[in-house]
Amino acid sequence: MPEVDLIFLSRQMDQLLSDVANMRHSIAVLTAMVRRTDASLELLLAEMRAGNSRQAKLEKRGNGD
Repeated sequence: MPEVDLIFLSRQMDQLLSDVANMRHSIAVLTAMVRRTDASLELLLAEMRAGNSRQAKLEKRGNGD
């Protein structure tokens, strides 16, 4: 069975820290993507509501003649 020395453990720890840093970066990127998507959806909903409101006003004005 091979011996585990401090150099091996140090390399493993460096790799683990690198992997954690990469995952943190990926999480930050994915979080930003979700926030942008959420903001876009909110804007789209606001736009749809405004369009529906405008359509209702036009219909109301057309029926009042």
